[in-house]
Order: sequence, then C-alpha cells, then structure tokens
Amino acid sequence: MEENVKNKSQKETEEYVGVPVPKDKRTGWTKPALVWLGFSISFANLVIGGQIEKMVGMPNAILAILLGNLGLVVYAGLLAAISGKNRILAPDGG
Repeated sequence: MEENVKNKSQKETEEYVGVPVPKDKRTGWTKPALVWLGFSISFANLVIGGQIEKMVGMPNAILAILLGNLGLVVYAGLLAAISGKNRILAPDGG
C-alpha cells in the first residue's frame, strides 16, 4: 500500500527534463507566462532600478532598463521557440 502511494506521488511530481512532455501533461503557455511575469517584479529590481536612476538620471535609466529587458525577451523567446519546437521543457545538462 505504501509503495503504491509513493509511486503515485512520484508520477504526479515527475519532471520532463531533456525529454518531450507528453500531450496530456502540457499546460499551454499561460501558466508559465504568469510565472515569468512574476520574475520581473521583485524588491531587488526596484533597488537596482533606483540605483541606475541615481547614476544616469530618469530618462537614461528608463532607456537602459528597457534595452536590458528587450535583450532578455529576445534571449528567452529564442529559448522558448527552440523548446516549443522540440517539445522539451528544459535541457538535461548532459
């Protein structure tokens, strides 16, 4: 009985790293997008943004932050496109 519970628990938390995610386990893009959106809102980002503003002024700080975010969007978009094309959640590191 305990082994069945353990096996069920392992299956529910299974990660699909380096292998295609089965169609019945895919969540779509909205849930991951909400998680990634949350990464951009943090206290550390507010502090760093404030420091940038103090050094270069508000217009240049906004420009620097937008350009930095644009670079991250391009990078993350390329990774997402490759991952989506191959139906792989994350590289396995090997």
